[in-house]
Amino acid sequence: MPKAAKALCLTQSYLNEKYGYGLFVYDAYRPKRAVQDILSWSKQPPSDEYELERKQKHYPNIEKSQLFDLGYVCEDSGHCYGNTVDVVLQVIKTGEILDMGAIYDFMDKISHSTADSTQIGEVAYKNRLILSEAMQQFGFLPYTVEFWHFSHGGEEGREVKVPLDEVITRK
Repeated sequence: MPKAAKALCLTQSYLNEKYGYGLFVYDAYRPKRAVQDILSWSKQPPSDEYELERKQKHYPNIEKSQLFDLGYVCEDSGHCYGNTVDVVLQVIKTGEILDMGAIYDFMDKISHSTADSTQIGEVAYKNRLILSEAMQQFGFLPYTVEFWHFSHGGEEGREVKVPLDEVITRK
């Protein structure tokens, strides 16, 4: 956590100095129980109109039951260990989120870090390269199915070996 936090600050400073960009953080630490709730939710059929609207916005081309098998939902998330963040680029002066080729949490092949400019456009492709290169320069590893998801040092970089909420409850 201290190492990941320091690396995130260094990434932010680098992006600001070089491009006038910053990181917009959508998600960082997430308790293990929240991951378990998401996993449980992914196994249930859509329950209401709101959920159907969310499907259209975040996973229109797949079924909810596929989220786990395709790697968008997992049993154990790096977010539980304090070394994983979901970030995109924003303009520091205006706060404008840059074109990344897909919205955050869009579960589709165009959100994969391997999507190319023919799939997401030249501007989005360039922005993703800037984000990925900056994050990797400071020790963050990308997750291939979500361009916004980075773990500092990967699983080996976890400064705690059990989810943080388990550490807290043990004390």
